[in-house]
Amino acid sequence: MPFTPGGSTDIVGRTLAQKLGESLKQSVVVDNKPGQAGGIGTAYVARAAPDGYTLFGGTISTHAINASLYKKLSYDPMKDFEPVSLVARLPNVLIVNSQLGVNSVADLGPC
Repeated sequence: MPFTPGGSTDIVGRTLAQKLGESLKQSVVVDNKPGQAGGIGTAYVARAAPDGYTLFGGTISTHAINASLYKKLSYDPMKDFEPVSLVARLPNVLIVNSQLGVNSVADLGPC
């Protein structure tokens, strides 16, 4: 997991690991590697051997938002990963101070 223990991605990952372990009849370990909005754990998995034993909980942060925030990522979200399954949908919310006078994403101006 590219985020800290206890967050929504971690909870989904641990639930999946438990059920996967029961199905495979072997231990499935969740290894949290937080930092850089998920970038540290994502880069770690991108460099892992493609042996079929490493699963990754990618998110909108690791595969879309970080590409907009950082000039250079140490992984390629499109080339370094192979999607297996949609596991969960978690909402994202953009919040601003009400005194800013912003009522839409377009009001924020050009990116």
